[in-house]
Amino acid sequence: MIHFNPNLVSQAIKIAHEAQELSDVLNDLNRINAALSAVTSIENLIRARMLDKELREKYSTINKTVEIANSFSGVTANSQSRSSDLPEYANLKQDYFGILCYVLLKKEITTSIEQFIEKVD
Repeated sequence: MIHFNPNLVSQAIKIAHEAQELSDVLNDLNRINAALSAVTSIENLIRARMLDKELREKYSTINKTVEIANSFSGVTANSQSRSSDLPEYANLKQDYFGILCYVLLKKEITTSIEQFIEKVD
């Protein structure tokens, strides 16, 4: 499971809501939240996969965050959610935090992805 610095998570969310130039980021975060609450049917699973693919192409920090977390220990980032969760749900959660990391880097709150990741277990 990836644990992110809660203060930086809060700060990134606040920045995304307040910064006009990040309106597309806020829109993407809202799309993730909507998809997370709708991942219950086959149709919505397909939409979740498409959204995940789109966001991973748009934000390089998503994959980089997962790669860095995987290098912290013997566990993989795929285990960040409960094993009962769907992979689509776990992927969207990774997308969400990867985008928050993007916000922190863009606004120069952090200088590296590692500063955002608190621990991996």
